[in-house]
Amino acid sequence: MEIGAQDVEDCSKEAVNMICGNFLGKLDSTEVFNLSIPIFNPGRSEPSLEENVCRMDFDSDGEKVAVVVSFK
Repeated sequence: MEIGAQDVEDCSKEAVNMICGNFLGKLDSTEVFNLSIPIFNPGRSEPSLEENVCRMDFDSDGEKVAVVVSFK
């Protein structure tokens, strides 16, 4: 079975969701962070990123949160 672009996007979004949720909970366990579903931006669509790098953008209470992920 071949891993397609949609598989990479879906798995990346899920992983970043779990990591950010864990991180924000440890950052301040008394605060509630309302994150949107991450928006996947592959490196090839953003000139400042390499090919095996993507950026995930979240909205959180009217602010923006971005996570950059590198695939090896």
